[in-house]
Amino acid sequence: MSKNQNKKYVNCEGNFKKRDNPRKVRRRLENGNLRFHQGRLRHPNLEEERRKCLAYGQRPFAIILTCSDSRVVPEFIFDTGIGDLFVVRVAGNVADTAAIASIEFAVALLDCQYILVMGHQECGAVRTAMDGDEPASENLKELLGHIEPAVAECNCDHSGNKTTAIKDMKEKLNYEGVNEENSVCLKKVTVQNAHQSAAALLQNSDILREAVIAKELTIDTGYYEFNSGKVTFNKPSGCE
Repeated sequence: MSKNQNKKYVNCEGNFKKRDNPRKVRRRLENGNLRFHQGRLRHPNLEEERRKCLAYGQRPFAIILTCSDSRVVPEFIFDTGIGDLFVVRVAGNVADTAAIASIEFAVALLDCQYILVMGHQECGAVRTAMDGDEPASENLKELLGHIEPAVAECNCDHSGNKTTAIKDMKEKLNYEGVNEENSVCLKKVTVQNAHQSAAALLQNSDILREAVIAKELTIDTGYYEFNSGKVTFNKPSGCE
């Protein structure tokens, strides 16, 4: 990077300059989410100058591990712009090898000091794990294997709503027929799954574990509700 390029990069901090303070990072996310669910989005850091200066490097202030569900868009949910969040998305927000490696990159090379592991309302991957049927593929089996410990911890499933064929997956992801009791179970397991994914980051990564021990990294969990648009931080699952 040339001297002139580096100068442009240093001046590319966007509208949030407290990335080294995890408490203020979380407050920034909370405030952005408040604007989101109140319909007062500012859409910061989307201007041409911001886009151009990011060509010289990135300095996201938070890492978000969340689900690949199309309804879960962290940049909107937290009212952020380009270059603000390092987002890792995988069905069920599981901490698999690829997700952990991606997060390690952001911590070790981008010096991110805050991680949010966020589950969401009516998660299809979590519900599929709760159904307990034979997975439609080996890939799905591996994915669900990361979620099943949360199901076991909560002692909760969707008995009576089981399907097995892949042609039934659309029906399995239609939540209009989920009764109140099953909806409560689904929420508990989803929250517990976020806690277990956060724990897996530490268990399976020396880089992340050492950063937490050195107090250079903070890991929180979150639960996002479609109906309200709100994210609740560090919500107990009730399954512990």
